[in-house]
Amino acid sequence: MDHARILNFLNSLQNQDCTQQMDNSQCSKESLRSLYEKFTKEYSLQRARTLSREERLANHLTSNSLSYGEIEFTSLSMVFQQVQPNKGGVFYDLGSGIGKSVIAASLMHQFDICKGIEYLHSLHEQACKLKQEVEKQKSLIEQEMEQIGVYDYQQPKIEFIQGDFRELDWSDGTFLFASTTCFDPDLMKQLSKKAADLKEGSYFITVTKTLEPQIGWDLIKSIKVQLSWGLATIHIQQKKMIQVQQQQIQL
Repeated sequence: MDHARILNFLNSLQNQDCTQQMDNSQCSKESLRSLYEKFTKEYSLQRARTLSREERLANHLTSNSLSYGEIEFTSLSMVFQQVQPNKGGVFYDLGSGIGKSVIAASLMHQFDICKGIEYLHSLHEQACKLKQEVEKQKSLIEQEMEQIGVYDYQQPKIEFIQGDFRELDWSDGTFLFASTTCFDPDLMKQLSKKAADLKEGSYFITVTKTLEPQIGWDLIKSIKVQLSWGLATIHIQQKKMIQVQQQQIQL
């Protein structure tokens, strides 16, 4: 399937230098990573951190769970290479900030829709602006996909939602990401409880911490990747089939 070509191309992005085996188009500024950087260059990490800090101070929000951080494009691509999900499905970033990982996911895989849920209004506003800019570049994205051999690419719908993911319904998700490093034990418990409503076979990617209880999830792999604050361990988990869970409970 052509969407597998995206993953193969992403694999080449891990190399800092182009090799002789790579096509010139893959080495050009119009690579997927360069395209992503073009879209997001005005949405800097520093600006996002400033917006986050100012809104939290203004509203007396002291929880470390709202600390701002981002996963780098290449790091997220490494996750997709490990999982290689089927075409389609619903991507969620729970705590999506200014939306950059949602945009990255829409380029890396042909999801039906990519969604981000963000609590802070100022960050949500920036994400909506980024979405508008990306949607205007639909033809450019399709051209770049053709350069890497993906001829049936359909840009996923992109949606940003402002709110508390503890109170919203995201049970339609099939591939979810949450930067959970700063989540306190109570928030992790609430996240895990809602994750129990996900479909069998769904993937949930967390950072530093895993979902609980793990009886409902298979830990596929843990890998160290670069995030905005440094190296961190990402845990790739998959929702178990019901019969597998029942067998474990009986044991």
